[in-house]
Formats: sequence, structure tokens, C-alpha cells
Amino acid sequence: MTLTKPGFVWIPGMRNPAPLSRMWFYVRIVAPAVWFVIVAAFECVAVAVVTFWSNVPERIDDIAVLWKMEAVNRGWPLSWDVQLYWFFYFLAWIMFIIGWILTSYLTVFLVHWLIF
Repeated sequence: MTLTKPGFVWIPGMRNPAPLSRMWFYVRIVAPAVWFVIVAAFECVAVAVVTFWSNVPERIDDIAVLWKMEAVNRGWPLSWDVQLYWFFYFLAWIMFIIGWILTSYLTVFLVHWLIF
């Protein structure tokens, strides 16, 4: 005996994989992107917290030089040395600002959660 609905045929004993397996499929597809965003946010927060106790322009300069040297070691041409430095310098500033913003939001969230 088959039960029929418009557009759907279900045979008794047939496995119905729809809800749970579809949900698991979506979780497996979205999980790496969510994990990447979480790790990137924690990296920004960690860098921002480190700069609370150090001289910001010196730290940004150190990070830009480190990233530039890594890029050169991985095959970027030395003729792009100055452009790479300033690109990474700007990127480090953006990373610090994002980290400070995330840290402030996290602090407000935790204080609000602990008090109320």
C-alpha cells in the first residue's frame, strides 16, 4: 500500500532521510566557514589585547616586517618590498582596529551578561 500526497510518494518501510540528513549536510557545509570566522575574530582580539600593553606603532611595524619577510621567503619579488611593507602595515592597522572593536563588544557583552 502506498500513501500519496501531491508531489510526494512514500512507501511504508522506505527510509525518509529528509530532515535530519539535510540538516547534517548544511552543518557540514557551513561549519568550516563559521570556524574560519571565529578563529579570525580571536586572532584579531589577541593582537588587539597584546597592543594594550605595548607601543602600537612599533607592534604594527614589527608585524608588517614579519609578514613582508614571510611573503619574500615564499617567492614574492624583492622589487615589491616597499609596496608589500605598506600593504601589510595598512592590513595590520585594520586588524588592530577590528580587534579593538571586537574586544570592546566582547567586554560590554560579558559585563552585561554577568550583571544582568
